[in-house]
Amino acid sequence: MEASLLKNQLGGCGTLATYLRAGRPAIAVWDFDAAIHTAPWSLTRASGASYFDASGLQTVTANAARYVPAGTGRALKIEPATTNRLNPAQTSAVALSAVAAGPVIGGVALTRVTDDDGAGYLQFNEAAISGLSIGTILTFSCILHAGASHVADLWIGIGTTGAARTGARYDLVAQTAIINRNADNTAPVATLRALGNGLFEASLRSKIITGSDSLELCRLTGVIGSIDYALPQIETSNSATSRVLPPATSRSAEVLSLTAPAGVFDAVLTDGSDVETVTRVTLAGGNWQPTTGPTTLKRVALYSV
Repeated sequence: MEASLLKNQLGGCGTLATYLRAGRPAIAVWDFDAAIHTAPWSLTRASGASYFDASGLQTVTANAARYVPAGTGRALKIEPATTNRLNPAQTSAVALSAVAAGPVIGGVALTRVTDDDGAGYLQFNEAAISGLSIGTILTFSCILHAGASHVADLWIGIGTTGAARTGARYDLVAQTAIINRNADNTAPVATLRALGNGLFEASLRSKIITGSDSLELCRLTGVIGSIDYALPQIETSNSATSRVLPPATSRSAEVLSLTAPAGVFDAVLTDGSDVETVTRVTLAGGNWQPTTGPTTLKRVALYSV
């Protein structure tokens, strides 16, 4: 296996010779972490978008790049298009003590849900999933913040069984996400991601399994005490993407374009977790749109074969 991509600070980090892979200098580098680019690049996105950094929720206008924290540095965020199929304003509170405005933290206006015994729930209505094909993956996600409680459940019920087919419990102190409902083999996946400032992104993945499915249950439940939530969304994706901020209901795809030389190269893409993907590419020269795969990208480098 070849050595990892190295950036040797000796001799000046602005030269291609300082980006080495198994002794080979790079032919071209686009380093979004260090802001070093040996050739032009651009990012296009027809809509605005959001992201979280150390200060909290941030927004950018169309075609503006998003840089997110990645280890001790930063990475360029690149995401496909998405639509929030949930209307976040349409909710029903059932057997809850209170649903009221919560704190504003990191630029996020939270809603506080209070319950005495964990049996009540806040149901999110008007999820537009009718007509989606069998096997379609759905991911339900929202922002959570601990109030008097640090534990809550998310449910997705797809069908007419009268109970959630998919559910998970999220513990914001232990920082765990554990599946606790899995009817009909929906292959659920639950994740909890720290965003900073005590905010977390909780997500739950399920899938449509019958042709008559409709979203019967989409709930925040299992709260004993109080917990804060914000910005719920349901997407036809394998994982949660960045928040689609109301009144918008969708975000356009991002396209990364690099001005690359002609030839056959090993293209090394390094994501925000410093995981490398190496692909052999044949380029005609000029505009190249790499299939990024990662949703965060620290750098791209080309090496002659």
